[in-house]
Amino acid sequence: MAGSIFAGLKESVTGQEVHGIEFLSVIEEERSENGVRLSVRHKETSGHPTSLKLDLSFRELPLAKPILKPILNPYGYDLPTCEIHAMALDEMLAEKVRALIARGAPRDVYDVWFLLRNDVRFNGGFIAAKLKVLKRDNVFETALFLSRVEEKREEWKRDLNPLLVQVPDFDQIRHDIEKAISAIET
Repeated sequence: MAGSIFAGLKESVTGQEVHGIEFLSVIEEERSENGVRLSVRHKETSGHPTSLKLDLSFRELPLAKPILKPILNPYGYDLPTCEIHAMALDEMLAEKVRALIARGAPRDVYDVWFLLRNDVRFNGGFIAAKLKVLKRDNVFETALFLSRVEEKREEWKRDLNPLLVQVPDFDQIRHDIEKAISAIET
């Protein structure tokens, strides 16, 4: 499957130019039985070379039916309207909970908070199914989860500064996450 996705993407974008963006190549950076990481190298409209990383996972199928979401065009380019199949937001939140428990990057804490802040709610069934992949007891442990959140305090600003214009206050993030968890426990 990874080979056909790689070949199709490489064939369809290499050498193309869209609104001043020149697509140079598609490179397979890493492949495993669980997925593939691709790099789409291109020149921005300024001529500056850069790349877009794509991580495609074959580990498991989505639990919920993917939803069609429009691809936003914030730059005002005259582009055709496009939609993409995307994971349901409550399943995405469950994925972020699992990621935080498994690897615990500060961006996972931010993503959990961002989704909660945008009215996405914890789905216990999705979280249990996602935790099963970690070979855990499919039970969400509040104390473990919050300890993983707290472990990211020291790395918070350093890791998020390159990604965000303004890094939110860690204590406020932690408080908001705790509040959302307490709402499902009562």
